[in-house]
Amino acid sequence: MTGTKIDGLEVARVVKERVKKAVDELKSQGINPCLATVLVGDNQASATYVKNKQKACTEVGIVTKDHHISSSISQRELNDLVDSLSNDRSVHGILVQLPLPDQINEFEAISRISPIKDVDGLTPYNAGLLAMGKAALKACTPSGIMELFDYYKIDLAGKNVVMINRSNLIGKPLYHLLLEKNATVTTCHSKTKNLAEFTKTADIVLKNTVTAASLSKGLGK
Repeated sequence: MTGTKIDGLEVARVVKERVKKAVDELKSQGINPCLATVLVGDNQASATYVKNKQKACTEVGIVTKDHHISSSISQRELNDLVDSLSNDRSVHGILVQLPLPDQINEFEAISRISPIKDVDGLTPYNAGLLAMGKAALKACTPSGIMELFDYYKIDLAGKNVVMINRSNLIGKPLYHLLLEKNATVTTCHSKTKNLAEFTKTADIVLKNTVTAASLSKGLGK
């Protein structure tokens, strides 16, 4: 069986071209798309992630508003910021970078994001729509994985997909997106026993994140 190399950079380039056309169309209608990012504290991995998001936005013509705040922020102060961004008509998308400091209830903060601005698809409203196959806004990494499948014309119908991730940001939304494509999905995690037995019979294995994704038999030719 010969494998197929996945070129994520090429797929990203195609997606960015599509997004840029959509942004240009909105601008022609007097709408200037804007993403507000909220970074709490000085976690370097989170800072890099947000910086890359802002760079990607600039490349396609999306304005960004950066909110980098102290890790000592209170729950009320963060809630007020999220409320303000949700009510700001010049802001069209909101990304609250996770994880948040221990004193912050992540669910409470995320739940305050306006569902129509929830670019990560993490609010209870959008998570519920995703489970029902009706979501308009979906988590970024799972959406990226589905883009890879689509670009390489990988038919997921009937495939046995084993996913080693159950997080709210990746594993759970990806589970629903795979189901929409008629895949048979098994979710494994840190407490799964005999993990190797699950992966041996899989057509496709998705491990942890898109950067570590292993698309095994499903990409064979």
